[in-house]
Amino acid sequence: MCICGQVAYNLRSCIYTLQGAAPTTACCSALNSTVTQATTSADLQGLCTCLTVADISISGFNKVVGLAADTAADQCEVTIPFKISPDTNCTSYVFLNIGGKK
Repeated sequence: MCICGQVAYNLRSCIYTLQGAAPTTACCSALNSTVTQATTSADLQGLCTCLTVADISISGFNKVVGLAADTAADQCEVTIPFKISPDTNCTSYVFLNIGGKK
């Protein structure tokens, strides 16, 4: 699922939260969609890597997107299941589908 350039593109509307703006409906929708599309452990680990590592693509743009996603998550009422930080070990996150529910 996780192609970092696509994640950055999807969450571009969240960038303005870094300047103190409230997240837009588009930002919240994109953030929720991006997080809920991580339906396997590999997806979750990939998303984690995309949002926490600065040097993966677009000259560090993903780090900015990760910070924006982290800033917007509370206001959008979206739970990001890992800490967005360069110190996060993304390989430790696994997707648990308990009772067949997403």
